[in-house]
Amino acid sequence: MKANKNKKIKNSNKLEDLSLACRLFVYILVVASLHFNQSHLQSLMISFFPKMSGQSISIKQARVHNPDLELDLLKERLKLESLKSRNDFYEFDKKIAMDDFFNKIHKDFKVSKDMKNRVSFWFDVYAKYDQNQHIIHHAKYPWIVFDVVDISSIKNNMKLHRWTRYHRANDLVKNRRKQIRKTYKKLSKLKRFDRLNSEELRLLKLLRSTPGKFRDRLRLAAKNVRSQTGQRNFFEEGLDRYSQWIHEIENTFKKHRLPLELTRIPFVESSYNPEATSKVGASGVWQLMPSIGKKFLRVNDKIDERNDPILSAKAAAKLFKENKMILRKWPLAVTAYNTGPGLVKRAMRKTRTDKIHHHIDKFHAGAFGFAAKNFYASFLAALHVEKYQDRFFKIRKLEKQISKLEASNSQSLKYNQEML
Repeated sequence: MKANKNKKIKNSNKLEDLSLACRLFVYILVVASLHFNQSHLQSLMISFFPKMSGQSISIKQARVHNPDLELDLLKERLKLESLKSRNDFYEFDKKIAMDDFFNKIHKDFKVSKDMKNRVSFWFDVYAKYDQNQHIIHHAKYPWIVFDVVDISSIKNNMKLHRWTRYHRANDLVKNRRKQIRKTYKKLSKLKRFDRLNSEELRLLKLLRSTPGKFRDRLRLAAKNVRSQTGQRNFFEEGLDRYSQWIHEIENTFKKHRLPLELTRIPFVESSYNPEATSKVGASGVWQLMPSIGKKFLRVNDKIDERNDPILSAKAAAKLFKENKMILRKWPLAVTAYNTGPGLVKRAMRKTRTDKIHHHIDKFHAGAFGFAAKNFYASFLAALHVEKYQDRFFKIRKLEKQISKLEASNSQSLKYNQEML
């Protein structure tokens, strides 16, 4: 009996060792995929599996000589990426990006512990949700998401007139906000919480991490229900546009001895759209106000240099330089790009600190509202999404490659038929 028992223990130890070895091998492959590009990974695989080397070379050669095979391979990759995106790979990639795993970003612009939740919310806005998804969230604590309303079924209903679709989609989001607000008002008046339905219980639990007396938290939530449209598709469009100007813009910032990370501000301001305008009169890629434009550029009835991405970058660089000289720290200088340095100095006097997260929590001036409080966080999120863009926008890139290859193949086929 004792011998059998020892045998079982030995067998279980062997199984554990085998399981550990398998897990270790998978871990090595994951780390390799993170650290090396595809060619390095392929050579690594060949070193583990020498028999595959001939097959790998033949595929590589076939790619060069057979565009149809290349198209098939791209389509297979697209299927794989679609499958990955449906699984929970997003959260893994988001952690890699927000922690700046590969040190692509200067230490001055790392995401601090105090800003992590706020930046995480804006990261989702830029990388996860598109214009058909409306994130209903807490205005004071944006990372508390009450619901996400998807309006794609209304937007895609071509039987309805364009304006009907627009108003129905708006009403859907508006009514959901009202429901959530109403639920929190109801909860704030209850004496007991033992007879709640599942929706009331869910909304109640979302506020567990917020400070203050519980009824005060419920009243605050009822007053701070806000919705934010997803920006993923606009961010993708910005990635397509910025490549044509970014080299010159970066050179401008280098000449002014400014961090190149600041050249990603336009992703927040305009998604690098030179035709963008705002309700308050800001214009161009950098969304410069008329007063700033006139200070550094030519802005009159005939010409507006704010709409030139390169010229306006020079003005933005000078503005950042001024803000940094006045406020000393980059989180404050970046915030001042949105509010002006005067308001940031008021926040410093009021809170008696130069920490941006304290200004967000404790300074409540009219002009220092939601946009100002979240400007630095949204910039950090946009910066990290852009630096790790390959992890979040693979599918669209593959679709473009496939459509280009298909167009090239059809053109080649048409030419061959004409020659015949």
